[in-house]
Amino acid sequence: MIGPAIAPLRGVNADAKMDEALRDDVRGRMSKLRKRLKKAHRGKSKGIHDARTELRRIRSELDTMGHTAFDERVTSELCERLHDTERALAKARDADVLLCNLESYIEKHKGAATNGLDEVCARLDKRRKTGLKEARAALGGRSRAAIVRAVKRATKPKHVVIAQPKNPAKAAPELVRHFTHREVWRRYDALRAFDARLPADGETLHELRSVCRELRYTLETFEGASPDLAPIARDLHERQDEIGELHDHELAIELLERWRAKGKIAPSRGLDAYLERRAKARDELRRMAESRWLSLLGAKFRLRLSRALEPRWESDMHPIAA
Repeated sequence: MIGPAIAPLRGVNADAKMDEALRDDVRGRMSKLRKRLKKAHRGKSKGIHDARTELRRIRSELDTMGHTAFDERVTSELCERLHDTERALAKARDADVLLCNLESYIEKHKGAATNGLDEVCARLDKRRKTGLKEARAALGGRSRAAIVRAVKRATKPKHVVIAQPKNPAKAAPELVRHFTHREVWRRYDALRAFDARLPADGETLHELRSVCRELRYTLETFEGASPDLAPIARDLHERQDEIGELHDHELAIELLERWRAKGKIAPSRGLDAYLERRAKARDELRRMAESRWLSLLGAKFRLRLSRALEPRWESDMHPIAA
Protein backbone atom coordinates (compact mmCIF):
# COMPACT_ATOMS: atom_id res chain seq x y z
CA MET A 1 0.00 0.00 0.00
CA ILE A 2 1.28 3.45 -0.92
CA GLY A 3 1.42 5.81 2.05
CA PRO A 4 0.40 9.46 2.06
CA ALA A 5 2.42 11.80 -0.09
CA ILE A 6 5.31 13.46 1.72
CA ALA A 7 4.97 16.58 -0.40
CA PRO A 8 2.65 17.77 -3.16
CA LEU A 9 3.70 16.77 -6.64
CA ARG A 10 5.77 19.25 -8.56
CA GLY A 11 6.58 19.51 -12.20
CA VAL A 12 4.79 19.88 -15.49
CA ASN A 13 1.51 18.37 -16.68
CA ALA A 14 1.80 15.33 -18.92
CA ASP A 15 -0.74 16.64 -21.44
CA ALA A 16 0.69 20.16 -21.75
CA LYS A 17 2.69 21.29 -24.76
CA MET A 18 6.36 20.83 -23.94
CA ASP A 19 7.52 24.34 -24.84
CA GLU A 20 4.69 26.06 -22.96
CA ALA A 21 5.02 23.84 -19.88
CA LEU A 22 8.76 24.36 -19.52
CA ARG A 23 8.54 28.08 -20.23
CA ASP A 24 5.82 28.52 -17.59
CA ASP A 25 7.74 26.39 -15.08
CA VAL A 26 10.99 28.33 -15.51
CA ARG A 27 9.31 31.73 -15.52
CA GLY A 28 7.41 30.73 -12.41
CA ARG A 29 10.77 30.57 -10.63
CA MET A 30 11.78 34.12 -11.43
CA SER A 31 10.27 35.69 -8.31
CA LYS A 32 12.07 33.19 -6.07
CA LEU A 33 15.32 33.68 -7.99
CA ARG A 34 15.08 37.46 -7.58
CA LYS A 35 14.61 37.20 -3.83
CA ARG A 36 17.41 34.68 -3.38
CA LEU A 37 19.90 36.66 -5.44
CA LYS A 38 19.03 39.76 -3.41
CA LYS A 39 19.70 37.93 -0.12
CA ALA A 40 22.94 36.53 -1.53
CA HIS A 41 24.02 40.05 -2.50
CA ARG A 42 23.41 41.14 1.09
CA GLY A 43 25.84 38.46 2.26
CA LYS A 44 23.27 36.22 3.92
CA SER A 45 24.70 32.70 4.28
CA LYS A 46 21.35 31.03 3.60
CA GLY A 47 20.76 33.44 0.73
CA ILE A 48 23.99 32.37 -0.94
CA HIS A 49 23.17 28.69 -0.53
CA ASP A 50 19.59 29.14 -1.76
CA ALA A 51 20.66 31.30 -4.71
CA ARG A 52 23.08 28.62 -5.89
CA THR A 53 20.37 25.98 -5.55
CA GLU A 54 17.89 28.01 -7.59
CA LEU A 55 20.45 28.81 -10.26
CA ARG A 56 21.27 25.11 -10.57
CA ARG A 57 17.63 24.11 -10.84
CA ILE A 58 16.93 26.70 -13.54
CA ARG A 59 20.09 25.63 -15.36
CA SER A 60 18.86 22.04 -15.34
CA GLU A 61 15.50 23.03 -16.78
CA LEU A 62 17.13 25.19 -19.43
CA ASP A 63 19.24 22.21 -20.44
CA THR A 64 16.07 20.12 -20.75
CA MET A 65 14.52 22.90 -22.84
CA GLY A 66 17.51 22.92 -25.15
CA HIS A 67 17.28 19.17 -25.69
CA THR A 68 13.56 19.19 -26.42
CA ALA A 69 11.68 22.31 -27.45
CA PHE A 70 14.00 25.33 -27.54
CA ASP A 71 17.08 26.52 -29.41
CA GLU A 72 19.96 24.65 -27.77
CA ARG A 73 22.49 27.33 -28.64
CA VAL A 74 20.50 29.96 -26.75
CA THR A 75 19.88 27.79 -23.70
CA SER A 76 23.47 26.50 -23.50
CA GLU A 77 24.92 30.02 -23.59
CA LEU A 78 22.60 31.06 -20.78
CA CYS A 79 23.51 27.93 -18.79
CA GLU A 80 27.16 28.96 -18.94
CA ARG A 81 26.27 32.42 -17.71
CA LEU A 82 24.31 31.04 -14.77
CA HIS A 83 27.13 28.62 -14.01
CA ASP A 84 29.57 31.52 -13.81
CA THR A 85 27.30 33.14 -11.23
CA GLU A 86 27.18 29.93 -9.21
CA ARG A 87 30.97 29.75 -9.19
CA ALA A 88 31.17 33.34 -7.96
CA LEU A 89 29.17 32.27 -4.89
CA ALA A 90 31.08 29.05 -4.21
CA LYS A 91 33.99 30.46 -2.19
CA ALA A 92 31.73 32.21 0.31
CA ARG A 93 29.52 29.14 0.67
CA ASP A 94 32.41 26.71 1.21
CA ALA A 95 34.18 28.99 3.71
CA ASP A 96 30.94 29.48 5.62
CA VAL A 97 30.32 25.73 5.90
CA LEU A 98 33.90 25.06 7.05
CA LEU A 99 33.79 27.90 9.57
CA CYS A 100 30.48 26.78 11.06
CA ASN A 101 31.79 23.23 11.43
CA LEU A 102 35.02 24.35 13.10
CA GLU A 103 33.24 26.75 15.47
CA SER A 104 30.87 23.97 16.48
CA TYR A 105 33.83 21.67 17.10
CA ILE A 106 35.56 24.27 19.29
CA GLU A 107 32.38 24.82 21.30
CA LYS A 108 32.02 21.09 21.89
CA HIS A 109 35.70 20.43 22.69
CA LYS A 110 36.74 23.35 24.84
CA GLY A 111 40.20 23.29 26.40
CA ALA A 112 43.62 22.08 25.33
CA ALA A 113 42.15 19.95 22.53
CA THR A 114 41.31 23.10 20.60
CA ASN A 115 44.50 25.10 21.19
CA GLY A 116 45.55 26.85 17.98
CA LEU A 117 42.16 26.60 16.28
CA ASP A 118 41.19 30.23 16.92
CA GLU A 119 43.81 31.21 14.38
CA VAL A 120 42.26 28.82 11.87
CA CYS A 121 38.82 30.32 12.53
CA ALA A 122 40.18 33.80 11.91
CA ARG A 123 41.69 32.75 8.60
CA LEU A 124 38.47 31.01 7.51
CA ASP A 125 36.50 34.10 8.44
CA LYS A 126 38.84 36.20 6.30
CA ARG A 127 38.36 33.76 3.42
CA ARG A 128 34.60 33.97 3.84
CA LYS A 129 34.68 37.78 3.71
CA THR A 130 36.78 37.65 0.55
CA GLY A 131 34.26 35.23 -0.95
CA LEU A 132 31.41 37.54 0.01
CA LYS A 133 33.10 40.43 -1.79
CA GLU A 134 33.39 38.29 -4.93
CA ALA A 135 29.74 37.24 -4.62
CA ARG A 136 28.53 40.80 -4.13
CA ALA A 137 30.59 41.98 -7.08
CA ALA A 138 29.00 39.30 -9.28
CA LEU A 139 25.50 40.24 -8.13
CA GLY A 140 25.92 44.00 -7.80
CA GLY A 141 24.55 46.81 -9.91
CA ARG A 142 22.10 45.59 -12.49
CA SER A 143 23.54 42.06 -12.62
CA ARG A 144 20.66 40.41 -10.77
CA ALA A 145 18.01 41.99 -12.97
CA ALA A 146 20.07 41.13 -16.06
CA ILE A 147 20.11 37.45 -15.08
CA VAL A 148 16.32 37.38 -14.74
CA ARG A 149 15.86 39.20 -18.05
CA ALA A 150 18.21 36.78 -19.80
CA VAL A 151 16.18 33.79 -18.61
CA LYS A 152 12.95 35.40 -19.83
CA ARG A 153 14.51 36.18 -23.21
CA ALA A 154 15.73 32.60 -23.65
CA THR A 155 12.21 31.28 -23.10
CA LYS A 156 10.49 33.50 -25.66
CA PRO A 157 8.37 31.74 -28.31
CA LYS A 158 10.80 32.80 -31.05
CA HIS A 159 13.33 30.32 -29.64
CA VAL A 160 10.95 27.35 -29.82
CA VAL A 161 12.16 24.76 -32.33
CA ILE A 162 9.33 22.23 -32.17
CA ALA A 163 7.77 22.05 -35.61
CA GLN A 164 4.74 20.14 -36.80
CA PRO A 165 5.14 17.86 -39.85
CA LYS A 166 3.90 19.30 -43.14
CA ASN A 167 2.10 16.03 -43.78
CA PRO A 168 -0.96 16.05 -41.43
CA ALA A 169 -0.94 12.25 -41.37
CA LYS A 170 2.39 12.28 -39.55
CA ALA A 171 3.03 13.11 -35.91
CA ALA A 172 5.94 14.65 -34.02
CA PRO A 173 6.61 14.87 -30.27
CA GLU A 174 5.07 18.01 -28.81
CA LEU A 175 3.54 17.15 -25.41
CA VAL A 176 5.34 16.66 -22.10
CA ARG A 177 4.60 12.93 -22.07
CA HIS A 178 6.25 12.57 -25.48
CA PHE A 179 9.59 13.70 -24.04
CA THR A 180 9.50 12.33 -20.48
CA HIS A 181 11.15 8.96 -21.11
CA ARG A 182 13.85 10.35 -23.38
CA GLU A 183 14.89 13.08 -20.98
CA VAL A 184 14.89 10.87 -17.88
CA TRP A 185 16.99 8.20 -19.57
CA ARG A 186 19.33 10.82 -21.05
CA ARG A 187 20.07 12.04 -17.55
CA TYR A 188 20.39 8.51 -16.21
CA ASP A 189 22.83 7.51 -18.96
CA ALA A 190 25.05 10.42 -17.89
CA LEU A 191 24.97 9.04 -14.34
CA ARG A 192 25.57 5.45 -15.42
CA ALA A 193 28.72 6.49 -17.30
CA PHE A 194 30.43 6.79 -13.91
CA ASP A 195 30.50 2.99 -13.58
CA ALA A 196 33.73 3.22 -15.60
CA ARG A 197 35.21 5.66 -13.05
CA LEU A 198 34.60 3.71 -9.83
CA PRO A 199 36.07 3.32 -7.30
CA ALA A 200 36.43 7.08 -7.54
CA ASP A 201 38.53 9.80 -5.99
CA GLY A 202 36.96 12.79 -4.29
CA GLU A 203 36.83 14.98 -7.38
CA THR A 204 35.13 12.27 -9.43
CA LEU A 205 32.57 11.75 -6.69
CA HIS A 206 31.92 15.48 -6.68
CA GLU A 207 31.19 15.29 -10.41
CA LEU A 208 29.00 12.23 -9.79
CA ARG A 209 27.05 14.29 -7.30
CA SER A 210 26.42 16.99 -9.89
CA VAL A 211 25.10 14.46 -12.39
CA CYS A 212 22.98 12.82 -9.66
CA ARG A 213 21.50 16.24 -8.91
CA GLU A 214 20.70 16.80 -12.60
CA LEU A 215 18.81 13.50 -12.72
CA ARG A 216 16.94 14.38 -9.54
CA TYR A 217 15.90 17.78 -10.89
CA THR A 218 14.69 16.14 -14.09
CA LEU A 219 12.62 13.61 -12.16
CA GLU A 220 11.08 16.45 -10.15
CA THR A 221 10.30 18.34 -13.36
CA PHE A 222 8.41 15.33 -14.72
CA GLU A 223 6.70 14.25 -11.48
CA GLY A 224 3.45 15.64 -12.83
CA ALA A 225 3.73 13.31 -15.83
CA SER A 226 4.88 10.26 -13.86
CA PRO A 227 4.06 10.64 -10.12
CA ASP A 228 5.99 7.49 -9.15
CA LEU A 229 9.21 9.36 -9.95
CA ALA A 230 8.83 11.36 -6.71
CA PRO A 231 10.19 8.75 -4.25
CA ILE A 232 13.14 8.06 -6.55
CA ALA A 233 13.91 11.79 -6.58
CA ARG A 234 13.89 11.80 -2.78
CA ASP A 235 16.30 8.85 -2.67
CA LEU A 236 18.61 10.63 -5.09
CA HIS A 237 18.52 13.67 -2.82
CA GLU A 238 19.79 11.50 0.05
CA ARG A 239 22.64 10.11 -2.07
CA GLN A 240 23.46 13.63 -3.22
CA ASP A 241 23.64 14.87 0.39
CA GLU A 242 25.95 12.00 1.35
CA ILE A 243 28.40 12.85 -1.41
CA GLY A 244 28.10 16.53 -0.50
CA GLU A 245 29.03 15.81 3.11
CA LEU A 246 31.99 13.74 1.94
CA HIS A 247 33.09 16.60 -0.32
CA ASP A 248 32.93 19.05 2.60
CA HIS A 249 35.23 16.79 4.66
CA GLU A 250 37.71 16.47 1.82
CA LEU A 251 37.65 20.20 1.09
CA ALA A 252 38.34 21.04 4.74
CA ILE A 253 41.21 18.57 4.99
CA GLU A 254 42.81 19.69 1.70
CA LEU A 255 42.53 23.41 2.51
CA LEU A 256 43.80 23.25 6.09
CA GLU A 257 46.67 20.91 5.24
CA ARG A 258 47.71 23.23 2.40
CA TRP A 259 47.64 26.25 4.70
CA ARG A 260 49.69 24.41 7.28
CA ALA A 261 52.26 23.28 4.70
CA LYS A 262 52.65 26.85 3.43
CA GLY A 263 52.97 28.27 6.93
CA LYS A 264 49.72 30.23 6.72
CA ILE A 265 48.51 28.58 9.93
CA ALA A 266 50.71 27.25 12.72
CA PRO A 267 50.89 23.52 13.45
CA SER A 268 49.16 22.60 16.71
CA ARG A 269 47.77 19.62 18.55
CA GLY A 270 44.33 21.12 18.21
CA LEU A 271 44.65 21.30 14.43
CA ASP A 272 45.98 17.74 14.25
CA ALA A 273 43.03 16.47 16.31
CA TYR A 274 40.50 18.34 14.19
CA LEU A 275 41.97 17.06 10.92
CA GLU A 276 42.07 13.53 12.31
CA ARG A 277 38.40 13.79 13.27
CA ARG A 278 37.38 14.98 9.81
CA ALA A 279 39.46 12.29 8.11
CA LYS A 280 37.82 9.61 10.25
CA ALA A 281 34.34 10.96 9.44
CA ARG A 282 35.24 11.06 5.74
CA ASP A 283 36.43 7.45 5.71
CA GLU A 284 33.42 6.18 7.66
CA LEU A 285 31.02 7.98 5.36
CA ARG A 286 32.71 6.56 2.30
CA ARG A 287 32.56 3.01 3.68
CA MET A 288 28.90 3.23 4.64
CA ALA A 289 27.64 5.03 1.58
CA GLU A 290 29.68 3.61 -1.30
CA SER A 291 27.39 0.60 -1.79
CA ARG A 292 24.38 2.93 -2.02
CA TRP A 293 26.09 5.08 -4.64
CA LEU A 294 26.98 1.97 -6.63
CA SER A 295 23.37 0.77 -6.43
CA LEU A 296 22.30 3.74 -8.59
CA LEU A 297 24.31 2.24 -11.45
CA GLY A 298 22.83 -1.25 -11.21
CA ALA A 299 20.01 -3.14 -12.91
CA LYS A 300 17.74 -2.95 -9.86
CA PHE A 301 17.67 0.84 -9.92
CA ARG A 302 17.09 0.90 -13.69
CA LEU A 303 14.14 -1.46 -13.30
CA ARG A 304 12.71 0.76 -10.58
CA LEU A 305 13.11 3.81 -12.80
CA SER A 306 11.51 2.02 -15.74
CA ARG A 307 8.49 0.98 -13.66
CA ALA A 308 8.12 4.52 -12.32
CA LEU A 309 7.95 5.84 -15.86
CA GLU A 310 5.16 3.38 -16.71
CA PRO A 311 3.52 2.72 -13.32
CA ARG A 312 0.07 1.69 -14.54
CA TRP A 313 0.53 0.81 -18.16
CA GLU A 314 -1.80 -2.21 -18.04
CA SER A 315 -4.80 -0.32 -16.64
CA ASP A 316 -4.15 2.72 -18.82
CA MET A 317 -3.82 0.72 -22.02
CA HIS A 318 -6.06 1.78 -24.89
CA PRO A 319 -9.13 -0.52 -25.19
CA ILE A 320 -8.19 -1.57 -28.70
CA ALA A 321 -4.67 -2.50 -27.64
CA ALA A 322 -6.05 -4.40 -24.62
